[in-house]
Amino acid sequence: MSLLRHTRDSLPTGQRPVAGLELRGVRYKKSRQMEDKMAELEVRLAFQDELLDALNGTVARQQKEIDLLQQQIRLLYQQLKGMQSGGNDAPSGHEIPPHY
Repeated sequence: MSLLRHTRDSLPTGQRPVAGLELRGVRYKKSRQMEDKMAELEVRLAFQDELLDALNGTVARQQKEIDLLQQQIRLLYQQLKGMQSGGNDAPSGHEIPPHY
């Protein structure tokens, strides 16, 4: 059986094919193409969801690292400021020993 149910050549003279019958195979093919495209889009969406979750995790981890680094910089700044003002808050490795 061919994909085309009726063609213009197979009909008696003067008759027209019923709308939709001539392209029955083409409609099925287009429907199948749409299903394939939908399946492909669903797969792509699933991969994008996984990627988005992974990226969100990375951003959250990096934000924690940034917060920790900022805290460490503040502490180092306070230590440096204390050393410059002459305070003995932080021990210095460059002090001259008492026997000199």
